[in-house]
Amino acid sequence: MVVINLSVSTTDVIVDGKAAELSRQVPKHASDLQSLFWGVSALFGLASSSLKGALVEWFSPQKVLLSMTACSVSLLLPALWGWMPEERIPEPRCCNVKLDQFRKHPSVSAVAVLMTVVSTFLSSFQVMISNTHARAIITLLCAAVVAVQSYRALKQITPHLGRTALFIFLRQCLQGGLGETMFVWLTKYPAGPQLSPSKLGFVDCFGSLGLLVGVCIYNKYMTSWSFRRIFFTAQLAFFFAQLLEIVLV
Repeated sequence: MVVINLSVSTTDVIVDGKAAELSRQVPKHASDLQSLFWGVSALFGLASSSLKGALVEWFSPQKVLLSMTACSVSLLLPALWGWMPEERIPEPRCCNVKLDQFRKHPSVSAVAVLMTVVSTFLSSFQVMISNTHARAIITLLCAAVVAVQSYRALKQITPHLGRTALFIFLRQCLQGGLGETMFVWLTKYPAGPQLSPSKLGFVDCFGSLGLLVGVCIYNKYMTSWSFRRIFFTAQLAFFFAQLLEIVLV
């Protein structure tokens, strides 16, 4: 899992960095570029969701994972063919570790260290402590500390950055995900539908389809909106979508 997450995060950073670079070069097409990235992700997510359940039933989880590894290796081809051109850092600079940026904003660097320590602590704490209430209290306290310190550090650079970071952090904390819980309810809970792998894959198709529809709506109607209006509309839509899960269960 560590290697898989490292692989995914590395490619995500590279793609996001390239998207930001291209957006700066051609600002008027920045929204189209983001729509292209997310649209392609939705299309291939739709294809993989429709196939993964059937593949698990036809073959085995091991063979499916092996095929996924082959797909990951295929990503080397665009890199080797130079589809993402880049400027190489001069040789004397590429191997030297410089702490100038780390010292430039000591408060931000301190928050980065704090988040690393907190995430490591919470991971160990969740495993070692079985008391649910204790885990919840400690998690809430750590979240409050990270939120306050992040806002205080980032607002020194610009108030907008501090408020944006705080909004994203609180949204992720308060907008709870039901991925694992919903999976158990869909597959193993006695009163649930107890879906087979193939049917569960088709259920995931609706998520990719919703992403594709959302990308199309954004690109067609929302590119001229303000960020505040986009955030408000998205949060409102998410709220009503969450109500459907209550009806489902």
